Amino acid sequence: MLKYLIILILTICNFSFAQNKIVNSNDFSRITLNAILPVDTKVPIDSRVFLENKLNQIITYNGLGGTNLSNSRFIISASLNEINNEQLSESLQFYYNLDVVLYIVDVFENNIFSTTSLNIKGVGNTQIKAYNDAIKRIDPQSNAIQIFLNNGKAKIVELYNKDCDFIQSSAHRLAKLNKFDEALYNLELVPKVCSSCYNASSISMIEIYKQKINFECQTLLAKSKGLISVDNYDEAGKTLSTITPNADCFKEAQAILKEVKDHKCSINLGKAKGALASYDFDGVSKYLSEIPVDSKCGDDANKIIEEAKNVALKKDSREWKFKLKIQNDENFNRNSAIDAARAIGVAFGKSQPKTNIYNNFRSIW
Repeated sequence: MLKYLIILILTICNFSFAQNKIVNSNDFSRITLNAILPVDTKVPIDSRVFLENKLNQIITYNGLGGTNLSNSRFIISASLNEINNEQLSESLQFYYNLDVVLYIVDVFENNIFSTTSLNIKGVGNTQIKAYNDAIKRIDPQSNAIQIFLNNGKAKIVELYNKDCDFIQSSAHRLAKLNKFDEALYNLELVPKVCSSCYNASSISMIEIYKQKINFECQTLLAKSKGLISVDNYDEAGKTLSTITPNADCFKEAQAILKEVKDHKCSINLGKAKGALASYDFDGVSKYLSEIPVDSKCGDDANKIIEEAKNVALKKDSREWKFKLKIQNDENFNRNSAIDAARAIGVAFGKSQPKTNIYNNFRSIW
């Protein structure tokens, strides 16, 4: 009895692990399918959601399910053909004998990658219930469906391997048009199973990511210079602090940022002195808090701190505490170039409306 109990526990644990693995797996860099019926489908309206749910069940059970982040290019779809139907009895028992044909389709090129045909039968006390009962009998783990999905996956891998050079050149063309996010998104869609193309795409992603941050760096530099020209040093400093150390213009940005900090330092030092003269200790704290400890007037700021402590003690016998903060201007750090590039591709994919792709999807069989 104990032996069977242990086996049961291990089986449940393995099943839970497998389920979590499917749920937590990254939708990018793997093959995913989206369940979609064509807009001109002949499936009865009341059964369409039922059939789409069955298609989703098929791809989920077989580890091909995705989210709105996944590759929208490949879909699984279906058509239903009535072989015969009849009313079995006067008690309104209906019978349907249907052929369901499943398809894996590349909606970008309108190409069918794999098909399979299944015969299904259903009964119910209404025609729709009989129809849905037949759909319910589709087994997501049947041999026919396994072969159908494997053939589809093989064709997808073949497509990426065949078109790899085009994918790389297309991404670099987009980058030249400053469409860096779209370029990174298209490269990110290459599945890991296409190892050579996946590796080539990773190299291209690093190159394009570098181009992106350099382009953005020059844009931010120009913006900050414009802000400085109208004495908006606060916004100029915020803009410059978003420039990452791996950008080619980082040193130039840091030099301008130092000028901004020194300017702000002088302004805030004067305001702090004015606040102290009027015994406005909150004001002293406010203005000193804008002065970095490593700025050119850091020493002068520390002198005001000591003076404010003495004044506060003499004025109302209270202890005034303040310490200059060490400010970190490198507040926008990324892990590695490839991780950052992939994150941009994922974000771009998430922002794309999938409905635009599928609204015009019609039967091609």
